[in-house]
Amino acid sequence: MDALIVAAIFVAAAWWGTRYWVASFNAGRQPEFYQRYFEPAVMMACGKGFVVAQPQVPRMADFLNQRIDRFSCSEIPADAQLGTRGMFQGMWRYLFVATAIGWRLLGISWSGMGPLFGVFFAATITVGYGLLRLGMGRAVATFGAFALSVSTLHLLNLPHLRDYSKAPITLALILIIGILVKGRPTRGVLLGCAAAYGLLLGIGYGFRTDFLVNIPVFFFVLFAFVDGGVLKHLKLKLGSAALCLAVFLAVAWPVISVVYRSGGCQWHTALLGLTNRFGDALMIQRAPYDFGEPYLDDFVTATVTSYGRRLHPGIGPVEYCSHEYDRVTGEYLMEIVRRFPADMLTRAYASMAQVAELPFPWFDAPLPGMAPAIYKPRLVLLKALKSSALIWIAGALVLASAVSVRLGLFLGFFLLYFGGYPALQFQPRHHFHLEIIEWWAFGFVIHQLAAAAVARWQGSRPAADVPRPDWRQAGRVLLVMLATCILTLLALRAYQQWTLRRFFERYLSAPVEELRFDPAPRGLTRVLSPTQVADERSGENFLVVALNAWQCTDQLSVTVTVRYDGTFPTEDFSRTLTVVRRSPIPEPTRIFIPVYRHVVGLEFSDSHPGCVAGVARVRDLTPFTLLLPSILPPRWDHAPLYQQIR
Repeated sequence: MDALIVAAIFVAAAWWGTRYWVASFNAGRQPEFYQRYFEPAVMMACGKGFVVAQPQVPRMADFLNQRIDRFSCSEIPADAQLGTRGMFQGMWRYLFVATAIGWRLLGISWSGMGPLFGVFFAATITVGYGLLRLGMGRAVATFGAFALSVSTLHLLNLPHLRDYSKAPITLALILIIGILVKGRPTRGVLLGCAAAYGLLLGIGYGFRTDFLVNIPVFFFVLFAFVDGGVLKHLKLKLGSAALCLAVFLAVAWPVISVVYRSGGCQWHTALLGLTNRFGDALMIQRAPYDFGEPYLDDFVTATVTSYGRRLHPGIGPVEYCSHEYDRVTGEYLMEIVRRFPADMLTRAYASMAQVAELPFPWFDAPLPGMAPAIYKPRLVLLKALKSSALIWIAGALVLASAVSVRLGLFLGFFLLYFGGYPALQFQPRHHFHLEIIEWWAFGFVIHQLAAAAVARWQGSRPAADVPRPDWRQAGRVLLVMLATCILTLLALRAYQQWTLRRFFERYLSAPVEELRFDPAPRGLTRVLSPTQVADERSGENFLVVALNAWQCTDQLSVTVTVRYDGTFPTEDFSRTLTVVRRSPIPEPTRIFIPVYRHVVGLEFSDSHPGCVAGVARVRDLTPFTLLLPSILPPRWDHAPLYQQIR
């Protein structure tokens, strides 16, 4: 029966996904998945292998830049110089292989890719059904798969192949973990799950290198949550772990070798995820410091290059997304994690809370007027369930914990890990597929309540081998999980508060050189010469603005804007720092601002005499590992030096 349902779901989902993709494409919603980089996929579809042409074939350039819709293999000249020289797309090898297979069957065109997307969509929904079946009966699991297939958030992300392709693989990895936890720990189950996980993880790594986040979870679950305890079947677990790792390395090696030689920018993406844009998306209340404002690749590059020069004198130029760049960005990210562990956990908690509510902000149909017979009832259901996600999830935790401490703790760990890691870069394109968490919790609770109601109505007794629910046990498990989460956060905040006091005291005690600049009317830039602002060799500096807030005329806030030359859009790091709820204490507020090339000056919202006491720059940057934009008012050390959830 399950096999028949799976086959039916796959066929129906493939039709539905293809239909939506074609409708979306015809409506002018152009998909974006870095099509200009897909030359190796075209070459493979034409039987040329994983190569590019040097120089690029003119018609190929037209196709990749979407100036034309179709490409014919006959347009590749017989004398074209094909090879891997100059190729930088090696990290996407398996994504290109999948695309090439689709093009080989469908013809090489952008508008004809609908069936390929339909297959990816069908794989996601089918695997989602299997995942739902781990906790509920066929009828409820089928409803959950249907809910996932008509999800507005899900469908809106379908046209973007590079991002969407991780949905079916990620859900398949979760399904394997679920089988590992629910099944009996026999040799076949453990070794089979290990091999399957390594295989899918290796393939996924060739779609997107951010599949690295799925590596540690398998090993943690294998040793901590498999039935029997940590020490039971230890040799078999060690063998399974080794098998998983070996299969992953074997499958992913073509990509790993490329990333090691040429770089993959994995940590670069995580650093972008720490900028204020994503903190605001997570509803994080800003602390006296931040990790950067502009969501620009060049901003992270400038920040990391500056860090590398300070920590590794003589390192020389660090090429973007090179192996050396990966090493330095990894060091920089670890430095932030080490100094701001409470912030990292806070962001994970904020992500978990929002991931739990994923279905509910997306009420409307993905296309205007699309399938009203489906989306009108869906709107009624979502409005009825709005803001109840955490209740259903808590209910699932209680029900699981009542019959098994192990299963309850596993669900808590799963929620924290998979709900928390999207904080690395909190965008819907990275976590839309995790909407299944809410539907799983909803279906699990409904199934268990319905089963209990039917049993009571029929007057049947549970089988002897079925454990009776222990509600006190469930309460203890939830209390332990909640206390662990809260106490861990409080401990990390205490540590961070203590260490950051010394960190910022070094900022305040650093020798500075006062800068002279001419006053300017309110809102106009006070121009600073490049030699004043930016170091001639590195193009960077650390400015310190002293603000006598009690002498400013504005009673609510004062802003300082650092302005860059707008003729360099990718290096325009202009931003505004705001001093709010100004202190009446007659001591200056110190504002620290790292600046880079093409900075032209500062703007102040208040030009009243005495408001701005002065501008200086730190003379020697080498003692500092991190140069963070920071606002330190009087008695700053008594304020929370950590991020909080709004």
